[in-house]
Amino acid sequence: MNITKTLNEFFGSIGFSGDIAAIISTILIVLIIIAAAFFIEKVCVRIVLNLIQRIVKKTKVTWDDILFSPQVIGKLLGLITPMLVYILLPIVFQPESENGIAALQVANRLCLVYIIGMFARFLSELLSACFAIYNSKEEFKDRPLKGLLQTFQIIIYFIAGIAIVSILI
Repeated sequence: MNITKTLNEFFGSIGFSGDIAAIISTILIVLIIIAAAFFIEKVCVRIVLNLIQRIVKKTKVTWDDILFSPQVIGKLLGLITPMLVYILLPIVFQPESENGIAALQVANRLCLVYIIGMFARFLSELLSACFAIYNSKEEFKDRPLKGLLQTFQIIIYFIAGIAIVSILI
């Protein structure tokens, strides 16, 4: 039996009308999916970061300490939540009605916007890590890499902004 239908019947049995029960059950399931996705992300971040930190500490080079830092990997792992929500949303919004299809499309677009924003943040942090690696070398100290870094970051956010606007339109 469908979870949404079960919750609709439950809320209907305690006195809510059919439409209100459907809305409440949909909101409840979406909140459960989001909470579960955040929990899974936190568990994955803890496990993956601990594993990566152990591996990185065993190496003799220093560039991997910067490249695989919790800031960079944390931004990459921040994509877990929106991707899980994006994958699980069709469970909630059944394409049986026009409202279900429209709600699913809106929710999917919001998830895609969040995914693009998080990916842009990851790329920006990755570029900052690469800048820190090059800046730590003596031969690159006198070069204007900061302006180049900021230019690439602006380009990344500009492209992400265009992608977000195109998804929302």
